[in-house]
Amino acid sequence: MYLSIIDLIRWFKGDSWKPISRDEVYEELLRYLMEGYFIFDIEMVLNKVKWFVQRGRRGWADCDLWNMDNHLGKVISEMLKELKRIQHGYPAYLEEEEWDEILDSMIKGFELVSDMGNDFIDISFVNSESVKSWFKDNYQREIENDKILKRSLKLFAEHFLNLSD
Repeated sequence: MYLSIIDLIRWFKGDSWKPISRDEVYEELLRYLMEGYFIFDIEMVLNKVKWFVQRGRRGWADCDLWNMDNHLGKVISEMLKELKRIQHGYPAYLEEEEWDEILDSMIKGFELVSDMGNDFIDISFVNSESVKSWFKDNYQREIENDKILKRSLKLFAEHFLNLSD
C-alpha cells in the first residue's frame, strides 16, 4: 500500500482518513514544513554548534557518547592513517615494512568499528527465506570481521606506547 505525505501528516495529527482538497493539501504541507522541518533544522544547527564548541573545549561532544565505539573507531583509524602518512620513524625492534603492516592491520580493524551499525535489513523484502539468507551471508562476514578486529585491538594494545611521530 502506498502512503502519501498527506496520509502521513493526517496520521501524525490523528485526523481521520477523509478526502481533502488540493488547497488543504498545500496548506497542510506548508504548515508541516514550517512547524516540523524548519524548527527541526534550526534545532539541529544549534546542536551542531554546541557539539562543535564541546569538542573544542573538552575534546568530545555529548553526541559522541551515543555511539562511542563508532566515534572512537573513526577517530583512531583517521589518526593511524595520518601517522602512517607522515611517519618519520618506526619502533627500533621492527623493520619499516613490519611497522607499516602493523599500522595497516590496526587501521583496517578500527575502520570496521567505525562502520559497525551501518548494515540494516530493508523491510520491503522481508520474508523468512530472505532473512535467513541475509543472516547466513552476514554471519560469516561478522566472524571474519571479529577476527580482524581482535587482531587490531591486540596490536593497538601492544604498540600503544609507540604510536607517536
